[in-house]
Amino acid sequence: MATPNKSLDVRAKQRLSYRVVFLTQSCVNSVSPHVNSIVRNGGWYILRSSQGFIGIQFGEAADRPVPADYDGDGRADVAVFRPSNGTWYLNRSTAGFVGMQFGITTDVPAPADYDGDGKADLAVFRDGAWYLQRSTAGFTGVAFGAANDRPVPNAFVP
Repeated sequence: MATPNKSLDVRAKQRLSYRVVFLTQSCVNSVSPHVNSIVRNGGWYILRSSQGFIGIQFGEAADRPVPADYDGDGRADVAVFRPSNGTWYLNRSTAGFVGMQFGITTDVPAPADYDGDGKADLAVFRDGAWYLQRSTAGFTGVAFGAANDRPVPNAFVP
């Protein structure tokens, strides 16, 4: 994300044995506003409007795709949350690969820029509570919602 008052909008749908993830990033001039990707069995198939198609093997079949701008360069990074061990695996475009344990098997990943620094933060929603590992402001837990709610992560920064 280029500026804190803009957001990366991530929409995901699950069909058959693969997930379709649509990324829209309107705040970055150097990246196309529309990037479409499909994640299937750990393979990412990305159709970029200005740079064409690429295929990347990253993750396993049971991983949940969590693309977001984790390094603040204005480009969505390939990333997965692995529920079996609560680990996030990020392939950041400028800061490289990192794996971080944050969460448990039943958590719903909800990455977004929660501290307004232009970088997506690791976050999970669990039984009506949000657990955030913010890149500059550190860890916090916030009770908001009910156990059966679906989180809607976004950059709600003033």
